[in-house]
Amino acid sequence: MNDMMFNSHETLTRDGRKVAVWTLCSNHHDKQSIPIVIGSGFARRMHHFTSLATYAVHNGFFVSRYDPVNHVGLSEGDIWDFTLSDSLESLRAAVDWTCEYTGSDQVIVVATSLTARVAYELAAQNHHIAAVITAVGVTNIRDTFSKVFKADYSSFDELPDYLEFEGRKIGPGVIQDAQVHEWWSLERCIETLKRVEQPLINFIGSDDPWVNSDDIHKAFSTGDGGPRKLLTLERAPHDLGRNAAVAQTFMTHLMEELFTLNRVQGTPTAPPFDVITQQALLERRIQRKTTRTTEISAA
Repeated sequence: MNDMMFNSHETLTRDGRKVAVWTLCSNHHDKQSIPIVIGSGFARRMHHFTSLATYAVHNGFFVSRYDPVNHVGLSEGDIWDFTLSDSLESLRAAVDWTCEYTGSDQVIVVATSLTARVAYELAAQNHHIAAVITAVGVTNIRDTFSKVFKADYSSFDELPDYLEFEGRKIGPGVIQDAQVHEWWSLERCIETLKRVEQPLINFIGSDDPWVNSDDIHKAFSTGDGGPRKLLTLERAPHDLGRNAAVAQTFMTHLMEELFTLNRVQGTPTAPPFDVITQQALLERRIQRKTTRTTEISAA
């Protein structure tokens, strides 16, 4: 039986912008376990992580997801204005809201791709984060951006009118923000990781064209402010969802890591396929309905 309970919420960044939050839990979730906050990768929405959220809830965890501001999804702003600093504020808002909503003093952040870099930064600042688990996590923004956008804009005097990713245009503010707030370098990431005392676990994709595994190994070995663990997903591209077998392996091992962090005995199990399917259909309907409503209101 599917006893999952899904709810939509809103919270605010510190400067008052709306952040959409979804929660998922079940009647049998372990109230002693640490809540999980899932941060989607760049240009991904909350509903892209339905399977991951459902897996976690099926294994007894409370899960919240959020869409960052100035991004795709249901939160305030447009991806044209995306910056890493705004992404950081969105994660901060989601973490603080989840703690307040659940009554827990801490959460575990699960983040992918570019959001991993933001999660490391927040973990160095925020005592509410008990641990961070990342997949295909970016540590060297300059290198990854150079591969994705086919040019190293970190030292450009004149910036392009816009960048483009998967058909979406992103304004030059993302580059300016990275320059002003020193998001670019691997060295800055290492300095951040030295201040992160919490456990950090990262899944490396063996076939990831956008993230250099040598950078990750250097960052985690040198930025050793606390417990560090690296795991390799064989045949894994940057987008884990493109390979069903890899995605299944990742979710299984992720649940094992969550069990260990929470000192939960036993072996994680997979939810029934129809439960994942039903939840995915529900969330996509909500996404489409909410998006249409927003577009009509804006018009």
